[in-house]
Amino acid sequence: MVSAPAWLSRWTDWLEEFAPAFSAHAAQRGGLRRYVEGVLSDSRRKSMEAMWARLRDPGSYQALQYFITEADWRADRVWRLLRAAIPARSGVLVLDGTGFPKQGSASVGVAREYSGTLGKIGNCQVAVTGALWTGIQAWCVGALLYLPQSWLTPALTPASRPTGQRGRPASRPTLAPDVAPGTLRELAKTVPVRAWRTVSWRNGTHAPWRAGFWTCRVTPAHDWRRRVVAPEIWLLCQRDLGATPETKYYFVHLPATASLKAVVRLAHQRWAIEQQYAELKDELGLDHFEGRSCHGWHRHVVLTASAYAFLQRERLRPRRHTLTFPQARAVITDILTAHYFLTHRRQLKMLLELAEMPLRI
Repeated sequence: MVSAPAWLSRWTDWLEEFAPAFSAHAAQRGGLRRYVEGVLSDSRRKSMEAMWARLRDPGSYQALQYFITEADWRADRVWRLLRAAIPARSGVLVLDGTGFPKQGSASVGVAREYSGTLGKIGNCQVAVTGALWTGIQAWCVGALLYLPQSWLTPALTPASRPTGQRGRPASRPTLAPDVAPGTLRELAKTVPVRAWRTVSWRNGTHAPWRAGFWTCRVTPAHDWRRRVVAPEIWLLCQRDLGATPETKYYFVHLPATASLKAVVRLAHQRWAIEQQYAELKDELGLDHFEGRSCHGWHRHVVLTASAYAFLQRERLRPRRHTLTFPQARAVITDILTAHYFLTHRRQLKMLLELAEMPLRI
């Protein structure tokens, strides 16, 4: 059973954590409360207009829009306050990219590019995110929108050839004489069956997984066009144990002395971030922002992350059962609705009177 007064007190205290990022003007504090409440609401779409329509005390739509697009506050300062407010202080920091599929071309940063979310090239936005994985929970601690070349101001090119350069530049960069690139698939085919080792690992509190693994030290060839040999890292090949095994590949930047189990365990920490993306997108609308400004996108994302962090902190509270996301959102919606009617007695009276009116059908 959730105590409404206690929950509202924790909710208010949480929002106060971010007060230093906003001016003392009541409009900015109200915008913060309304926007985060909108993200936590039961609106299926978390575009600004859809969220505003679900707010209990919405104010004007123009005011909410102004808060995200024009008001004088910085998303990076909110990120710093969020990182200071989360209770987790240690874990694995995971930097990852995620795609936001889009239909049109007006959303900021949208272009046809590869997206891991789509698994192919498509019309989307791409963001780089940072998350702290504690082994139990994931906390979003940063995000930046990637801007393709088509969204950048063209750079000025020199009118004359640089001094000392003669002829046409080489069209085919070459590697050092003793370096030959190869594909991961070709390399994995050369590994004898006896070299694969079965290792188990666990994702969070789920049952252990098992697969075959093989590792070796390699230098990735992604910098060869600049004739630079990258530092040596681990290549981890994973092969399923089924009848038709699929092979996956990971680059893992651990010391050469790391054990195979340590390499496998670190490579699979990304699972937690995929779960986090699912909740942030499906439940909180991380990818629903429809604005055309870069700073508006970053403001939407940091406020979404702050709402997610509040729910993650609520999940840490002792209770008899695990608080699922739908349950948490239902509690929030019910309590905010009750709070609104308790503080707006006139609307409550009108609603009760309407309930008593006979209807003719």
